[in-house]
Amino acid sequence: MGWLDRFKTPNEPLPTLAFRYAPTTGETLRQKRQRFSMMFADLLLWANKQHGFVALQEETKRAPLQAEFNALGDLERNKLAALIQSKYPTVAAQVRACGNGSRRSLHVDGLAGDVSLFVNGELAKGVLDYQPLGIFWESLSVDACWGGHFISNPDGPHFSIEHEGRK
Repeated sequence: MGWLDRFKTPNEPLPTLAFRYAPTTGETLRQKRQRFSMMFADLLLWANKQHGFVALQEETKRAPLQAEFNALGDLERNKLAALIQSKYPTVAAQVRACGNGSRRSLHVDGLAGDVSLFVNGELAKGVLDYQPLGIFWESLSVDACWGGHFISNPDGPHFSIEHEGRK
């Protein structure tokens, strides 16, 4: 019995969908986050059980402050870290360690997640190592986006769903 069978009544036909998790008209952010969570769980289950990888959930929700730090350039981050180093050395180290990113990251909205993938016991580092997961991910919904397809900065471990024009 599939997951959808639990929701249908006898003699009611199943909806025909092009994708397993089709977005709905007027979908709220909460509903979209719920759909993303189910899709992300399916991705991890598929990778671990069906494909034989070891796939671990990493960042799926990012604090807005973290996004602000990520949006700073290296020079600005280092200046900020130097200002707080003497009083808050641990925070200064975290500011320095921030990656490059966007203030409008879908991680902040709870619509993006990263995966650590281990193949034959080794952490996958190349974008193409994540391609089987990317293909599976994009098969789940018309708005599913795999970071390996980003043009300017491919991000193999990144999986998201489009929101307000952002991927």
